[in-house]
Amino acid sequence: MIAAKQQGKELEMIYGIQQAYYQYALNPSDDAVLLQVAADIGLNGGLFKRALSSDKSQSLLNKHIAQAKSWMVSGYPSLVLQYVEAQDECSTSKLTRLPISLSYLSVKGMLEQIAQAQG
Repeated sequence: MIAAKQQGKELEMIYGIQQAYYQYALNPSDDAVLLQVAADIGLNGGLFKRALSSDKSQSLLNKHIAQAKSWMVSGYPSLVLQYVEAQDECSTSKLTRLPISLSYLSVKGMLEQIAQAQG
């Protein structure tokens, strides 16, 4: 997605990766799969391949991974509620992140977790 974003097709790449994985059981961490998806969505293959292996893209990917870990994300897809926790008048506000357990059968449990966080 980072390499595709440089050509303005990040969302198309996300969709293409999902399609490759869920419909065709292809490994989205395989460069050959990513290059095929890039070609399928009309990216310039040479630019994409250079961006995919660039130090800049790798550095940005590492930052995204570190951010996900700091947010307690352990899998994908995931949902993290971010909110400002009110403090007393003498304190500054505190930014809080709370991972929400996903349910694909009912939204009820997720909404309950969010409501509990809001106090």
